[in-house]
Amino acid sequence: MSFQIFEKLLDGLHVIEIKNRLNGEYVNVVPSHGGLINEVVLNKKGKLNPVHKCAKSILEFKEKLLLIYAGAFLAPFPNRIKEGRYRFNEIDYQLELTDKGFDNALHGFLYELPFSISQVNENTGTLTLDAYFHGTVGYPFQLYFKNTYQLKKRKLVITSYVRNESGTIVPFGMGWHPYIATGTSVDLLQLKIPGKKTFEQNKQHIPTGKILENRNFLEQSTISDRFMNDCYILENDDQTHIYDPQKDLNIVISQQTGEKAYNYCMYYTPPERDCLAVEPMTAAPDAFNNGQGLTTLLKGEEIEIFFSIALDE
Repeated sequence: MSFQIFEKLLDGLHVIEIKNRLNGEYVNVVPSHGGLINEVVLNKKGKLNPVHKCAKSILEFKEKLLLIYAGAFLAPFPNRIKEGRYRFNEIDYQLELTDKGFDNALHGFLYELPFSISQVNENTGTLTLDAYFHGTVGYPFQLYFKNTYQLKKRKLVITSYVRNESGTIVPFGMGWHPYIATGTSVDLLQLKIPGKKTFEQNKQHIPTGKILENRNFLEQSTISDRFMNDCYILENDDQTHIYDPQKDLNIVISQQTGEKAYNYCMYYTPPERDCLAVEPMTAAPDAFNNGQGLTTLLKGEEIEIFFSIALDE
């Protein structure tokens, strides 16, 4: 078998790791928190390169990664809901306000939900985790989730599956929150994005309703000291390129687009300037209110979509 899949502790942090026996590449995820992505280490010309912000201990995980949702699975809404309020199917709902410093609900609930091992295949380097979500305050709907992680040559592919287990239609959106980190300051990284349109946002990071033409990073450009917390609409191109000129690393985030797929991407630069969040999403911020990308899951309806993190040669 080319791969090894096993559980281990990183100074108290329980992870499940997929490792390529031949070239040393590996990824590990945190099952206790929605299968959150932790380490992603990929091989270029015989050298192993970390490309994702990670924790090496339970303390670091709690104090650094969780606070910024680094690597998290985001569902049943992948971004913000204004004031935590929305109306669906003629019923008003109120979510808890979890957006620190802002009056919004943020990133759903799946990043806190424990997932269990459903399937392991050491021949293909594939790990599948699953969980049932039984609803919570402001979102009393039942859903079944399954995330499959496959380590390929210089690439991690994550396929997410959801099924509506409620006896009614359900408002839904999902996404992921990978934080690309190579050890080089974000200011020095070069970025090329696929989104030609973006949402104007207010001070609460909620779309105003106005869609703007984007002229930034359509060609590979240095991020410099720019602050980003912006959502873009994807049309034809589905790839984000991040180039580290110091280490000569080109990281490519690909996301499945199309019907009920990852047609939006959010970019965020945290204050530490040590990583860049590239967030494939099926819905825009406040989608439960503005309808941008909102998916209505019928009873028993299923969705399965993927994105990937790759390192070019």
